[in-house]
Amino acid sequence: TEAVDRIAVTGVDGWVFFGPELRHLSVERFWGPGAASVSRARRPEDADPLPAILDFKRQLDSLGVELLLVPVPPKAVVYPEKVSDAVTIPIPVPRLDRAHQLFYEQLREDGVEVLDLTELFITERFHPDGPVYCRTDTHWSGTGCTVAAAAIAERIRSRAWFAELDIQSYSAAWYSITITGDLTHEGGIPAPEEELRLRGVVSGTGRSRSPIPPDPNSPIVLLGDSHNLVFHEGDDMHARGAGLPDQLALELGLPLDVVAVRDSGATPARVTLLHR
Repeated sequence: TEAVDRIAVTGVDGWVFFGPELRHLSVERFWGPGAASVSRARRPEDADPLPAILDFKRQLDSLGVELLLVPVPPKAVVYPEKVSDAVTIPIPVPRLDRAHQLFYEQLREDGVEVLDLTELFITERFHPDGPVYCRTDTHWSGTGCTVAAAAIAERIRSRAWFAELDIQSYSAAWYSITITGDLTHEGGIPAPEEELRLRGVVSGTGRSRSPIPPDPNSPIVLLGDSHNLVFHEGDDMHARGAGLPDQLALELGLPLDVVAVRDSGATPARVTLLHR
C-alpha cells in the first residue's frame, strides 16, 4: 500500500514503524520461485535470500568457521498492537510472522544454525528496563541489545572451543539518555525525543575506563547492519559503548570483531568482510 511505501509510518501511543518492514511482513513467502514478484531487489537474481545465505555458509564451512544466523525480530511483530488500533491483538501476543518461521525452518533443514529471538523478545517486550525496541527509531533499544546479547552469548558459550579462550572481566552500569529516533528526523514524522535506558560497558578502572574497541583478531566476528552499530558507534548511532558488540563483550568476557554497514542488508557487510 501507499502507507508501507513510506519510510516512516505513524502507529499509536507515539510509536513509529519502518514502512519497508511493514511491507515485508505483508508479502508472506519471500524466498523460492516467487521471490522476484515480491522483492524490492534491483536485480531479479538477487531477490531470493536463501541461495546467498547457503553460499555464505558453504564458504565459511570451507574455512572451518561456524555460522550462527541471528535474525533481528521485526519491531511490528514484537509490538503489533502499536501499529494500529484498527485491529485488536490478543494477549499474550501471538507470533504474526508465519513466513519468517517457515523460512527459518527451511534454513535449519539446509544445515544453517538459526537463533530465532522473536519469542524471547515478545516475552520481554515490557522489560523492567524499558521496551526492547525504540518507539521512534528503526533499531532495537539498549534493553533489546542486552536481551539479544544474553541469548547469543548462551549459545556461543556452549561451544567446546569457547572453554579454551582467555576471558576477562568488564564493568557495566545502567544510565539514561534521550534520543531523536531516525524515523522522526529521516522519516519526517514529528515526535518528541524519547528516553532510553542503556547499559554502558567499559574496560579499565578510574580515569582509564573506556569503551571496549572491536578486536580484528577476535575469534568471534559480529557481522550485520546498523543493529550492530546502534549505541556502539556514537554520533547518529546515539551512544558509544552500549550496543550489541559491547553487551556481547560483557557477557563473553572478550571483545568481538565487528563488521557492520549501516543503511544496508547483509550483503554490504559480507562484501566488506571479503575485502578484508
